[in-house]
Amino acid sequence: MVSNVTFILFRLFAQLVFPPTAERPSVFIDSFFVYLSNNNATFVAVGMLMAIAFYFAFCIIRGSIFLSGAMPFIKLHPIAEDKTWLNSFLFHFSLCSLAATALIHLLARTFPKFLGSGSIITLLNQLNNLKIIRFIL
Repeated sequence: MVSNVTFILFRLFAQLVFPPTAERPSVFIDSFFVYLSNNNATFVAVGMLMAIAFYFAFCIIRGSIFLSGAMPFIKLHPIAEDKTWLNSFLFHFSLCSLAATALIHLLARTFPKFLGSGSIITLLNQLNNLKIIRFIL
């Protein structure tokens, strides 16, 4: 929880200090990953990025399960042992899939220099060229 709040505060600080421009300066973690990659420690940089991604994916799944039972008056497809129906499972799967798409977008926009030559960055850059989707991304 603490690292989640720290990451959000870090992103807000980066947005306040560096307003969005065409050439946005790199933030500290992205520069650190690029530094590790340039000094033959790419495995460590990728491992750290995977740890961040898996932590956020775990938070997405945990949040979906928490959302199903935390509301006091409404039970939104509750997940209970031996009582979960298939439509509840599919609802939570689709919710996690949507959130995972947002997570990929967040990681791609947070680490643009480290992930710059990846296929997801190429796809997002192609989507930015479309007139309708440009304002959403």
